[in-house]
Amino acid sequence: MLVLSCRLAKFVLHEFGGGATIYHLGFAGRGTIDTNRHNRGVALDFVGVSNHLGDIRVERDWWNKPVPDSIGGVQGKWPNSLSFTDSRYRIDATSDRVAHEFFLKIYNLAITECTDGSNKTPSSIPSLSLPGPNGHVIHPDYGTDVGDTGRTAHKNHIHMEVSEEFA
Repeated sequence: MLVLSCRLAKFVLHEFGGGATIYHLGFAGRGTIDTNRHNRGVALDFVGVSNHLGDIRVERDWWNKPVPDSIGGVQGKWPNSLSFTDSRYRIDATSDRVAHEFFLKIYNLAITECTDGSNKTPSSIPSLSLPGPNGHVIHPDYGTDVGDTGRTAHKNHIHMEVSEEFA
């Protein structure tokens, strides 16, 4: 996780310039469930950054944006159905260019430096636009909304994890 943290910091510096404070919810879980990636020390929950662009946070600048009807939104939100899996990236470049580009770049960093599937390594994952496949990079527009692995549980962060062989 230290390597991922360093790569994330270097990426933010390179892509957005200047110094930055990176916010996260932590690296380690508090439980004993062996299948929880945080408990195994291979997951990071990214919240946002504060830098010369301002303060950019997942919940305020992504989750709280309305989901347009044109991409499947119902009264500004994703349908309240466990069977709905056709989500799209809700942040429109014309209405919030900074947040749109920022989160796309962070997501693409996550799917190239981390794992986005239980058997994929960082080098085997193509660069994608959000929301991408339902894998281990989980975010507010993730394809499913089931329990602690869905989009609602990730309304305030982007869950990133590394393959245990890279931890």
